[in-house]
Amino acid sequence: MKTFPLLLLAAVLGFTTASCDDQPEATPQPQSAPAADFNLSRSFYYPGTTVFSGVSYPTPDLRGHSSLNADGLHLQFNTLDRREGLALSVDRSRLGADLLGTYTLRSASDSRPAATVGYGYNYRVTDSGTSGSYYASSFSELEGQVRITAYDATRRLVSGSYEVRLPDVSDPTDSVRTRANQLRCRVTLGGSFENLSVE
Repeated sequence: MKTFPLLLLAAVLGFTTASCDDQPEATPQPQSAPAADFNLSRSFYYPGTTVFSGVSYPTPDLRGHSSLNADGLHLQFNTLDRREGLALSVDRSRLGADLLGTYTLRSASDSRPAATVGYGYNYRVTDSGTSGSYYASSFSELEGQVRITAYDATRRLVSGSYEVRLPDVSDPTDSVRTRANQLRCRVTLGGSFENLSVE
């Protein structure tokens, strides 16, 4: 009589095992992307007066945007109030397959083939209106580079840093460009970005 309970137990265990084996395997959930983190620091230095001013914008005070297309890799950082903004574009023909590398900024008079990054920087003088200053690689002299230190092709996330130096430009805070005694300014921009989504 002891045989019947053992057979019943074996049947139950067999049914349970079969039921477990029949269950579909759990589909792995896609890993969520880490939060993007980026910043922008800017300084104005006036050699003629030794006056210096600077500001740093953390992620909550900025909009960061990145895209990759046939033209290249484009990075853009703007303050929420749109007072300041920086755009950087690395020529597609210079990008490696993994995007990693250090890319030199292109200056107005620069004919170096390695100078592959176009840039534009705008500074709005007033909180309202369009009065302000704009500098671009097509007509400004500058130095600097963009470094791409990581690129997650699966999740399309890019990380790196940048530095832009305009050694001698008209005062960005003075909207009267015809002023004879306008101050000359040294503008320095820099920052880093981590896990910036690439569109």
